[in-house]
Amino acid sequence: MHFGRDGRYQFELRWEVQNLTNTANFSNVITVVDATDAGVVTGVKPMRSMDIMLRLHF
Repeated sequence: MHFGRDGRYQFELRWEVQNLTNTANFSNVITVVDATDAGVVTGVKPMRSMDIMLRLHF
């Protein structure tokens, strides 16, 4: 969106989303075959996150 007397100024609005569907992403799976807890998931990656940015160009 341009504004100002001569249209020199501009707003930029940005919305960024990571993991929009909020799907579980498993991590740290125990891969030692002889272990009693082989194949157990011990952690998950971060859930959904959103960032909103407003920038003014002049």
